[in-house]
Amino acid sequence: MTTRIMRLTKRMKDVFARQKEQAAANGIEIKDYMLQSKPEDMDRTIEYFHQKYSDAETYLLDFCRCSREDVEFIRHRLLDGNH
Repeated sequence: MTTRIMRLTKRMKDVFARQKEQAAANGIEIKDYMLQSKPEDMDRTIEYFHQKYSDAETYLLDFCRCSREDVEFIRHRLLDGNH
């Protein structure tokens, strides 16, 4: 696993932990399995995504109609973990 993916994985675990805490504070229980997926399911999802949209940046720009600034903000938040 690359260092970049390891950082992103750690970041997302932290995000999911905070989301579970926030939900619990509002009386909502989020089961662990709801924030996970099997590797083979993720592989199929990523393959579909790449076939349909090419990459995340293209998806955000063309399909979601985000601005370049939005894409850079998202990239920065995911990869660097800054709030």
